[in-house]
This record gives sequence, C-alpha cells and structure tokens, in this order.
Amino acid sequence: MTTSADPGRPCACHVFQIESRSFAYDLGQNGVYEVDPLLGALINAQGNTRQMALLCRNHGDEAYARAMRELETVRSEEGAFRTEWPAIETGATPVDQPANTRHLTLSVTEQCNLRCRYCPYTTDLSGDRPHRDLHMSLETVRAALGLLDRPGPDDTPATVSFYGGEPLLRFDLIRQAVAEIRALGDPQPRLVIDTNGVLIDDAVADFVVVEGIELQISLDGPPDIHDRYRVDAAGRASHAAVVAGVERILARDPDATKRMVFASSLAPPFDLMRVVEYFADFPPYRTHGVGPEAMARIRFADLPGGDDAWPGNSGAVIRSRERELQTAAAAYVDSCRQGKRVEAPWPLLQIFDAELIRYHHRARGPLDDPWTPGGCCKPGDRKIFVRADGVLQPCERVDAAFSLGTTDTGPDPAVVTRMKQEFLAAVAPRCAECWAVRLCDLCFIPMASTWTADSSHPGQVPESACEGARRRAAHTLRLHTTLAVAGDGALDFLDDSRII
Repeated sequence: MTTSADPGRPCACHVFQIESRSFAYDLGQNGVYEVDPLLGALINAQGNTRQMALLCRNHGDEAYARAMRELETVRSEEGAFRTEWPAIETGATPVDQPANTRHLTLSVTEQCNLRCRYCPYTTDLSGDRPHRDLHMSLETVRAALGLLDRPGPDDTPATVSFYGGEPLLRFDLIRQAVAEIRALGDPQPRLVIDTNGVLIDDAVADFVVVEGIELQISLDGPPDIHDRYRVDAAGRASHAAVVAGVERILARDPDATKRMVFASSLAPPFDLMRVVEYFADFPPYRTHGVGPEAMARIRFADLPGGDDAWPGNSGAVIRSRERELQTAAAAYVDSCRQGKRVEAPWPLLQIFDAELIRYHHRARGPLDDPWTPGGCCKPGDRKIFVRADGVLQPCERVDAAFSLGTTDTGPDPAVVTRMKQEFLAAVAPRCAECWAVRLCDLCFIPMASTWTADSSHPGQVPESACEGARRRAAHTLRLHTTLAVAGDGALDFLDDSRII
C-alpha cells in the first residue's frame, strides 16, 4: 500500500463540474466534496508531474502552494483525496452448496409470435435462442419447482416468472404450472407473466384476473413509436392488439393496474419524453377511468450487435440517446427542486429514482480489505433462469454456454465457484485503480459471451463494460450532487426511501 501523499500515483477520486462549480468524489470516504477549481485540477493531476508543473506555471507559485496545503490538510484531517487504492479480492470463496432459491424464471418456449426488429433473436445475432421450436415440458416445470426452497418464517413469498419467447404461446403449460405451484403450499406465491401482450384474449384475461397474476407487458409507447419495431413475421403492427388485451383485463378487474408493469424499449429515433407522457396519461386507463398512471419501465434497447451495427451513424445514435437522457434528467431535477416530485410522472421517476436511492443508502467508512468487486447479482444466488430444455442459468441475458447445471442436477457449486473466480480474475486488475469500484453495478453478464465449458479458456470482461459502469456511476454522482446543490429539500424524499 502506498502512502497517502505518494506523488507517483493518482488520487482515488473522480473530479467533475456542475456549471462553474467543481466537485470531487472520494473513493475512500465514498462521498462528494465541493472543491476550489484549482484544487480539483490538482487532485486530477496527482501522479502526473507534467500536469502538476503546468498548473504551477499557469496559476503561479503562491496559488499552487496554497492549493497543495489545502490538499494535505484535507488528507490529514478528513482522510480524503489520498493516493491509496484498495486491495482487490482475487480469489473466490468456494461455494459448498447452491444458495436458497426463491425466484424461478421459466422460459416455457423459445418461439415468439413477434419479430421485433431490434431483438437479437430476430436478427439471428444471438446463438442462444433464435426463435427455435423448443418448448418446456410439464416434467421440466415440476423438476424446476423442486429447486425452490421451502419458505422460512422471515422469507418473502416465492416468485415464479413465465418467460419466452412469448410465454402465452404455451398458455396451456402456464395453467398447469400454476396448479403445480399452488399445490406446493407456499403462502401467496408471486406469479408473473412476461409477455408482449398480443395474445391476451378472453381466456387469458379471465385466468390472469382469477389467479391474481402480475403482468409485465412489452409496450414501447404510442402507436407510431411502438409499431416501428414491434411487428410480427409479416411486418404487421402489434400496438392495437396489445392495448386490446390490456382493456380486456381492465374490463374484468380495474384493480389489475396494481399488477401491471409496462416494459418500454426505445430505439432510434428516440423520443423519451413523449413516451413518458404517453404512459403518464395512458389511453386504456383513461378510457376505463382507472389509475393511477401506468407503471412503465423505460430503457434503451440493446441494439443488435451493438451501436456500430445499427443503421446510420453510431456516434449520432449515442449522442441522441445522451440528449434524451439529459432532457429527462432536467425535467426530473426541476420537479424535485420545485417540491413537485410527487406530481412527476411515474415513468420519469423510475428512470432516475433507483440509482439515487442506491447511492443515498451506500455504505460509508473504510473499504473492506480486500474489496470484492461486482454488483449484487451472483450466479445461482436466490434467482435461477430455467431454459426450455431444463438448463439452469443465472438470468435470461446470457448465452447458452453460461450454464449452472440442469433441473435434474441443480446448480453445480463447482461451476458457480469457477464463474466467480474468473470474474474476479477478469476485473481485479482494473478495479485496483478504478475510482468507481464502490459504486460499480457490473455483474457476470459481460463475461457470458466469452464463457465456455472448457476451463482452460477463462471468460473475459470487455473494457467497454467497465467504461459503461463508470459512465453510470458518474451520471449518478452528477444527478445527486445537482439535487444537493439545488437545496430547498430537493433530496428530502431519499431519507424515507429504501433499497428494494
């Protein structure tokens, strides 16, 4: 470990500006300080003798010396702005047995009735599930349900999600599976169908209402936005069918709004705020006189093959996406600053609330020694994705080789240990000098594309994944600090918030 004043290493900090003011996030303290611009520049220059010499020449000896004294004072009195970086854990603790499983996602079919143009399976860019005619059997459902741990007195109800492809193509199996789940005796299990909504007919609507099933429905926004990309194999639009399905459910149970969440995937040309406004005054809810506004989670689509493969200029796509986020962030900040956050559209809040809540409730104080990188998601920990063929995976976002075992064998502790070990080996050298390591949300998904069953070829995490994690952390810092600077109670809502 280097000394706190080692001039040969950079400060464990991230310096950023909001308008004309400078701020520094300190890794050791896990907090933000407002700093004089020269002090901020000096913090940034630590470890670079040429930059430090330029600062001295440009600002003069006296100002430079004053900034250096301030730097040393903060280091000695508050322990901030040091050049000490954390030791990073490089060895995974062996997993003796799988973790308690309380959430199963069952991919009941890999076939889909739509061919959304931004879907990697539609464009055959994924080798994992390119809309194959592979369907889950009832025997596989039963074997998967056998992986659920019996609930303890403090456990939340078990969750079983039905996924695809399009799971309502196997509505018959979902009916059977729900009966099997009820027979387990788990009190009030949480049941979810992740659907594109097109196949919600009268029978499905009756079943969903009677069984109290939650729905996550893919709906990208108003018709002209949704129908650009969410089409069937013949290129026909799907928006009208989705809305008709929603209205069938509302006609049976207006309170079903509490069990509906809409998943909106935005692809260029983006129009984020228009989508926010659409769900804030959702036409089917208005027609049926129900509320509150629709709960919609809006995200940017994972463009097939990455931005470089999307038609048009990838740089323009990225810049357009950032402009849309900036516009939405400005609306969010304005609502908090004016004390009108509770009046802001729910879809706008969900874009930014979660990151602020996690940051607000972050752990302060010294880092663990050593520090273990990675977000909250761990392979096989409490949640398991079950493919149609019975293969177990950490989640739906990984390739075929990223397997934890099968429904016959259960998660393999040796495989889970290897996944953790290879993840640490891939990221530890970068984490050792990354200012965002305490804010990082990176999990195992970026390693999935290089993971093989052959342990002689360890999985890798691309640097672009780390760059994305740093961008997200930097955005959170800017947003939180912007609200803190605004004052007038703009951050008060976080005091009563909790991490879900």
